[in-house]
Amino acid sequence: MNSKLLKNKKKIPFPYLSAHFEFMKPIPGFAPYLKKIYCLNYVSALGRGLLRGGIPGISIGAALLAKGIAADYFLSEQMLYFERIKNW
Repeated sequence: MNSKLLKNKKKIPFPYLSAHFEFMKPIPGFAPYLKKIYCLNYVSALGRGLLRGGIPGISIGAALLAKGIAADYFLSEQMLYFERIKNW
């Protein structure tokens, strides 16, 4: 395991999830690929609360997840979209 993680044991016990359920880096610069992995299940309850992962709140969680994926996709291609608009 990474020595930075071992020094910060209190950051290891549960996954850190953003508002749109993608994994966040526990330490800046560590595992940048985590941003492309989403988690909407009971594990997400540890970081986002029971409402998002439970059956009654699954529609709320699904809407947030869909908005997050759409926003991430748009932002990853924003310069392409901007150039297309300029050249239109």
